[in-house]
Amino acid sequence: MTTQHQDDPEEPFFIIEELEAEMRAVGYVFEPPAYVSTVRLSQILAGSPMTS
Repeated sequence: MTTQHQDDPEEPFFIIEELEAEMRAVGYVFEPPAYVSTVRLSQILAGSPMTS
């Protein structure tokens, strides 16, 4: 598997197609995080009881 270098913690980590294929081959399952939303923040705030 590709070695992940953590020399620069400020640089974002992107999963490219080749890395994804390697990770899937060893059994990694990709699942979206629990906080994913398909609604825009403005729509959420518009329906919030905190706004008046």
